Amino acid sequence: MDNKKNSWGGARANSGPKRKTEDRLDIKLYMRVSEKEQLLIKEKAEQNNVSVSQYIRDAVLKELNI
Repeated sequence: MDNKKNSWGGARANSGPKRKTEDRLDIKLYMRVSEKEQLLIKEKAEQNNVSVSQYIRDAVLKELNI
């Protein structure tokens, strides 16, 4: 049996040019809420025709005056 490492060759997944990350939404924040709070947030997001993530993001940024 040969002791060589199995090498598939070819380019690596992250070997391409760097992507612009300035405005990407790839940072995740987690929080816990009650079921009642979750339903209220979801309802408010639907009323504003945005996703729950966008609704929370807008509310937090508004509170921070950004």
